[in-house]
Amino acid sequence: MSSNEVTKYLLSDTNKDYGFAVLDQSSAVVENMLKAKKAIRADFYKISWIRQGEGTVEIEGIRYEVRPNTIFIVQPNQVSRIHVLNNVQGTTIFFTEDFLYSAYKSENILLKYNLLDKSYLKPHFQIEESAIPDIELLFSKLKQESSRPSTSFEHQKVHLLLLQLLLIAINRYTVDAEVDPERVWDLNDDLMGRFKKLLELHFHEKWTLYRYASELSVSEAQLYKV
Repeated sequence: MSSNEVTKYLLSDTNKDYGFAVLDQSSAVVENMLKAKKAIRADFYKISWIRQGEGTVEIEGIRYEVRPNTIFIVQPNQVSRIHVLNNVQGTTIFFTEDFLYSAYKSENILLKYNLLDKSYLKPHFQIEESAIPDIELLFSKLKQESSRPSTSFEHQKVHLLLLQLLLIAINRYTVDAEVDPERVWDLNDDLMGRFKKLLELHFHEKWTLYRYASELSVSEAQLYKV
């Protein structure tokens, strides 16, 4: 498989009956993602709480440093790739838009939670020291609830309520979440150059936008912006 090819993941790959899952970094699904070191496009949100370790990940063509007490958020259909991870410990939660929207049927969640707005070009958030106990507690509670049988009373509703609390806590306590204009231009200039080269090579083959985006390891939405 080419290093530029994008592998699709569905939340059903985690064997969950509804749109939510919690996995440790040591779980089979996350381990496969880490070892693959290839571009991944998923149909769900991924929020990773890094408690310790270091490394480098790529989201929509931009590389970010992994460091302790950091949260990474990957939006549905965004392309991500893990380059290096060393001694990383943490937890990742997965949830679909439908699962989250079930709690906000008449509201725009992007207006409620800035961290879920794709206009943020830095999908990683450094957590303030004072907020770490609260964030860690909520991830722990989500993991604890996931260990219960799916037939447990109000199992799905508890997941949804805890997820809402987690999003509120992250939104309240995150720092360094602003857009970086200089980096945006650097990304777009580089992406435009690579895109033009592909167009010259494959113009007569009538590639789709999806094919070009896959070759560039970005989403169609990101490619459309340039």
